[in-house]
Amino acid sequence: MIRKPFSESNHKANDAIGKKIVIDFLNSKGIGAIENPDDYGIDIMAPVYEVERRTIKSEKWPYQTVHVPERKTKFLKPNTWYVVNIHHDLGDLSNDTLLFCSTKKIAKCPLVEVPNKSIPKGEHFYDVPLSFWKQYEAYDG
Repeated sequence: MIRKPFSESNHKANDAIGKKIVIDFLNSKGIGAIENPDDYGIDIMAPVYEVERRTIKSEKWPYQTVHVPERKTKFLKPNTWYVVNIHHDLGDLSNDTLLFCSTKKIAKCPLVEVPNKSIPKGEHFYDVPLSFWKQYEAYDG
């Protein structure tokens, strides 16, 4: 199975801001969330959240499923949530949507090969129906 190699530039552009948006949102809901100091562990602790940030140029998620990379299987553990921070890049009207899904649900979904701009062939993803995700708008500040 093929996996996308680590990209320092992608990580630098998305990791910190994606986690900050999710931590701020969780804290605003009374959930004491902190960033995990272990760079190789799950992203957010108390409870446990793995975060992925995606940038799209539309107001809504345009697909019926959300693809979770197979390489994230190590985080599909009990009492863990997977969060996709969708950054809607709309110029002055940019905003963020958060999709939350129990990793227990993700683990039950089929793996499918998805060609993409990083890996044109061979990379697999969990194909998770959009209905499995809870959606929230993230507000800055």
